[in-house]
Amino acid sequence: MSNRRIPIDVFTKRQQTLIAESLREVSRALSFSDVVRNYIERVMGRRELGDLLGEVCIIAGDESIPRRRHDLVTTRGTTHVYFNVHIRGVVSCRYSMDGGLTNVGFRVEPPDEDDYFVLGARVLSSSAIDLGNNAVARRARRVERALKDQWGVAKQLELLRLIIDESRRSAGCGLVIAVMDGSIIPWELNMDVVPGSKFFSGLPDDLRDKMLDTEKKLFQGFHELYNDVYNSGNTILVGAVKRSKDWTLQAMANVVPSSEYPDQVRLAEVMGEGTVLRSPIVHYRFRDFTEKLGVFGIDHVDYVVRTYYVRRDMATYPLKLEVLYPKALPEGVREAIPHLLAYLTVASDKHTYIAAKAGGDTLSVPTLKPILVIDKEVSERGAAESARAAYELDKYWERIKDELVECAYSSREGECVRSRRDVRKLMGGGHG
Repeated sequence: MSNRRIPIDVFTKRQQTLIAESLREVSRALSFSDVVRNYIERVMGRRELGDLLGEVCIIAGDESIPRRRHDLVTTRGTTHVYFNVHIRGVVSCRYSMDGGLTNVGFRVEPPDEDDYFVLGARVLSSSAIDLGNNAVARRARRVERALKDQWGVAKQLELLRLIIDESRRSAGCGLVIAVMDGSIIPWELNMDVVPGSKFFSGLPDDLRDKMLDTEKKLFQGFHELYNDVYNSGNTILVGAVKRSKDWTLQAMANVVPSSEYPDQVRLAEVMGEGTVLRSPIVHYRFRDFTEKLGVFGIDHVDYVVRTYYVRRDMATYPLKLEVLYPKALPEGVREAIPHLLAYLTVASDKHTYIAAKAGGDTLSVPTLKPILVIDKEVSERGAAESARAAYELDKYWERIKDELVECAYSSREGECVRSRRDVRKLMGGGHG
């Protein structure tokens, strides 16, 4: 083989960029790894945990929002008419390191009138009204998004209240772990929806006052719930976040974060099998929450939401846990909780499939076993309620379709949303 030199100009600008980016990724990974390894430890043994905690009660809550759709083809175009069913519920379990997990019972709440199904029509036609870049239209869309966010946070609070209410019914339990699928911090922390914000410039006073009143009530509700847990003595509130978009640890490590690599993905390269990481800093979203409490004149007490990551095996991403402890809980018990939850970490086949389909992930999406149990239950209940709603919709379709389509064509973005109460009025009232 001849010993020929390769001219430097063979390396194109694109190749240089790829090499530089690869070196930056290696540097990021090394820096991140060096910092976070100081906060990783092996999971405690079963016997040690069993001696320390004994049998615990676990209350896990989740929600399901299945959707169905009707396609209506008219001379004006194709319209999708769809509806959602909002179902939430909890499962009560007992768990010990020797006996494993035992389901005690389910509690699935019947949908509220405005949850049962929400009908709408989305126009798929060039005839839909398009306001383009109109400033008024953009402002209206921002308000609509803020109102939808408030609705979502209200449903999150309802689920948390259901979980805590069921936790209070756990008789004979020395320790109760109240677990929610997802974050326990308000899902949306819109810092524009505050008194004096430019967000409300030009909006009617009554709309501004209503939105601010709703926002304050929501944050007051979260504050009171946290405070109840903090003073409970034996109830621990946990949020299990399957797919976390959090870069807090990378910021702590002075690593410039990449949108493709949140902490959860980076930690998959660092955390070994059967390990727990305790974040040394308070999550920025919790800091934003307490800041917003102050804006509304709500005094924050000493409770803090702590962040952990637990990893059961190498085939699954680390699971992010948000934990709020009662103030009277002994330090040794606090330290043991994420270790116990590591033993309950499992892969969610459903969410792994969804993630793989969307982005081609090679690792499984983690969750907690009690959440997997209640997820299956509320999904099945939701499907049943959805079938009932579909029957009701089909039965009275001729009475409501014209009004829904007209509503969609006359809206700003070709979309119309109606509650079950509104639809029943179109049906003639009192049906169902």
